[in-house]
Amino acid sequence: MSVSSLRRQVSHFFTSLSSPTLSRFSLTIRTMATKTHPDRQILPTNVIPKHYSLSLAPDFSTFKYAGQVSVQLDVTKPTSSIVLNALELEFHSASVETGGKTVKAKKIDVDEEEQIATLEFGEEVTEETTLKIDFTGILNDKMAGFYRSSYIDAKSGEKKWLATTQMGISPFPMHANE
Repeated sequence: MSVSSLRRQVSHFFTSLSSPTLSRFSLTIRTMATKTHPDRQILPTNVIPKHYSLSLAPDFSTFKYAGQVSVQLDVTKPTSSIVLNALELEFHSASVETGGKTVKAKKIDVDEEEQIATLEFGEEVTEETTLKIDFTGILNDKMAGFYRSSYIDAKSGEKKWLATTQMGISPFPMHANE
């Protein structure tokens, strides 16, 4: 799996759940530059994610999920904006914690065609920082990102829903926190 694919999947906020309870996951990823297809949108390399803490709460009555993510970032070049992959997400808030203070995003732009979001902050981030985002996503039925699937319960014959992903993460450590 390419770094770009991994970032896209993480940005679509992965997990695997069999119940509508809140789940928390930690994932540590270290990335490096790779060649990609020339038509693909590549994220800027001014910030590099080091560690993700993700909480997702699916709601099968609306096929949406509420989420919160905290991402530790290495800032390789000072920046006042952060660009990330985003598909079928509604951003409620974003902030960075840097240098002992919290800076809220002044503007969040989502380009649905390019599937990216740009978080604009009022000042430059120049050091290691933590990005925090609250969002809502769609549990689509397209087998992409964090999506819904169903099965028939063998005992009751009832249709039940689950939220899942196809992302393979075997090379990376992942820990579920309850």
